Amino acid sequence: MEKQALLEPLDVFNPSDFSAERCMLAPPKHSALPTDLDHLLQTPWAQKVLSHWNQHAISEAGAWQALDYFVEHHLTDYPHDRDFMALAASSKLSPYLHFGQLCPRMVYFYLEDYKAQPNRTSAQIDSAQAWLRQLVWKEFARHLLFWFASSQFEPFMLKYQSMPWQAANADTLAWQKGLTGYPLIDAGMRELWATGTMHNRVRMLVASFLTKNLNQSWLVGKAWFEHTLLDADPANNVMGWQWVAGCGVDASPYYRLFNPITQSEKFDPKGDYIKTWLPELNALSAKAIHAPWLHVAECTLKGITLGTTYPLPLVDLKTSREAHMERVQSLKAAVWITKKGTEQL
Repeated sequence: MEKQALLEPLDVFNPSDFSAERCMLAPPKHSALPTDLDHLLQTPWAQKVLSHWNQHAISEAGAWQALDYFVEHHLTDYPHDRDFMALAASSKLSPYLHFGQLCPRMVYFYLEDYKAQPNRTSAQIDSAQAWLRQLVWKEFARHLLFWFASSQFEPFMLKYQSMPWQAANADTLAWQKGLTGYPLIDAGMRELWATGTMHNRVRMLVASFLTKNLNQSWLVGKAWFEHTLLDADPANNVMGWQWVAGCGVDASPYYRLFNPITQSEKFDPKGDYIKTWLPELNALSAKAIHAPWLHVAECTLKGITLGTTYPLPLVDLKTSREAHMERVQSLKAAVWITKKGTEQL
């Protein structure tokens, strides 16, 4: 198929022709799983993940119900609440979009109909637009992957090809298991392993920590997300990891490292999200839970032995940030020297 054939203008679709009733559910005969998938379903890991989901809602009908529920109960407060990890503020629709039980066009026209209703307030309309922008990012990622297929394996900004990443090591495994010693990072990684999903802001934080504080390649993180995420959309995953690592399209600046302590204090102020996934820290106060090693006396008083009950930090944030900045500056210098040499040829 010619690429141009996939770029038909949107106005060939008439929104007035859209009706949710036209999205027929799949016939019942397709509800039976193939034998190999049914065997996978019985494994302990799959059973653990499914325990966090209503299995009856894992369907096309369940996807529409989830969309209705989100719009009715959470959409209005979405722009503010979406960054707070302990709040049920996100749509939880990404797995449905990933597996095709919903498609972006359906959701787009659904939202257009929602905004067009006469009783809508400006706040509701603005909230719908804010959520729609997240959907558009998914489509943008797919276009990027289509036109730049090599971005699956190499950075979009080619100067980062020579970035001196460390080989996967014990720190990589600690990150995967949620044992880095930084509670917000560990809570996110344990949520991922238990449920197959992770709060969107925490995804950025764990990616920043891996690539910029631990100096692990974004490809390592991308592979782990592909292995564990229920919504591991290939295009979205690539774009997200390259954005955080600083080597993708319109990427986060190389000098921007998310600080997991300040992010935790700001978006999980009482530590509710952390306590959900790190029960060993439940006894800590809202002040101490974001950085236990800074509150050794309280940890001791409450029976938490750092290094045993809960790990000490893998790296120092300041030192690892400085090391990252030095690596990037060296890389930029090497690129500049190469360019000057080319100009003189």
